[in-house]
Amino acid sequence: MGRRRSTALTPPAGAPAPIDIGGPLRPVRGVISARPDDGRFEHRRIAPHPLLADTIEHYWFVRWERDGLPAHVARTLPHPCVHWTFKNGRDEIGGVRERMWQRDLGPRGEVLRIKFRPAGFRPWFGQPLHRLRDRALPAVEVLGDLAVQMVDAVREGDVLARAARLDARLHAHRPAVPQSVREVNALVARLADDRAWLRAGDLAGGDPAALRRLQRLFRDHVGVGPKWVIARYRLHEVLERLRAGAPDLSALAADMGFADAAHLSRDFRRIVGVGLAAYRREWQAA
Repeated sequence: MGRRRSTALTPPAGAPAPIDIGGPLRPVRGVISARPDDGRFEHRRIAPHPLLADTIEHYWFVRWERDGLPAHVARTLPHPCVHWTFKNGRDEIGGVRERMWQRDLGPRGEVLRIKFRPAGFRPWFGQPLHRLRDRALPAVEVLGDLAVQMVDAVREGDVLARAARLDARLHAHRPAVPQSVREVNALVARLADDRAWLRAGDLAGGDPAALRRLQRLFRDHVGVGPKWVIARYRLHEVLERLRAGAPDLSALAADMGFADAAHLSRDFRRIVGVGLAAYRREWQAA
């Protein structure tokens, strides 16, 4: 193992023919704890069929084997999106998480997830996504019969076969996608890719009425407001720079729109649990 892959999915027989997915998946972001280099570890991301791409970003799979090795805690700072998680014959749907996610890895295990686009779960759910914020519910409570079919799809086979079955069943039940979903996905992608966006008001062009519309739209379609999304992606960038060394914490704070390193470190500690300098030392030691 010890592999990290991105793969384009070819649907099974009877599903629509695959077409070009239009480039690689986005870089992995939001990882807090270093991946253990002992034992065996596999991480794969699989792109959905293009006709699902407005709502699903990718299928996400992790498998580990660490028999007889020390416990390891996996920690991430989740993206502003919904995940559908399949593990040990059970599945749940989780909304946007305000704080970091962490889990003790046992001796061995595997997890398969569907990562939806930021506004991508809205058409499937049919309700405002703020109702799922910081919640994880059995999938059958959220999606009914479709959830039962999806659990059956992941019971056996290798990860590509299971992801292909998920993909085919989602394709068969895909909802209509309103333009508002595409609009919000495009806005969130802009915030993820361009660190120059530091304030929600700038996204609305300084128009208070436009900002209020965006706030309502994000709360309904993502579960959180644009200010929250900007702050989350800003912390993702901080994590990347700290792992790269970031010798000048004051310059880092200024780049992220903070008055000084102390203010940034306080926000970082509130979410991650340690300050900037302490995290940098942790990562370098790992």
